[in-house]
Amino acid sequence: MVVVKDSCNVNILITDTQTAIILQSLLQVLTFILTLIGLDANSIRLITIQVLLLAKVIQSSNHKIIIENSKDVHATTTNIDTVIFIQSFILVLTILLVI
Repeated sequence: MVVVKDSCNVNILITDTQTAIILQSLLQVLTFILTLIGLDANSIRLITIQVLLLAKVIQSSNHKIIIENSKDVHATTTNIDTVIFIQSFILVLTILLVI
């Protein structure tokens, strides 16, 4: 949410990276790896559900910018869901491969 009230010369840059495509690709890799290490379909389904729940929690971040009675303001916000998700996903994969 961005609110600019009674202000001038306001510059706001919002960068939002989405994880949907990366999530789909990583789930395919996860399923392949889990199949290779010999897990059954039910176990793979349960692990996939946990990964999807993790992704939903990560994607639920919210940004709020309120600028009032201001002049010459430059605001930048970056949503790094993808980076956080990939780090978490790699950790889960590492744990599964070690087991």
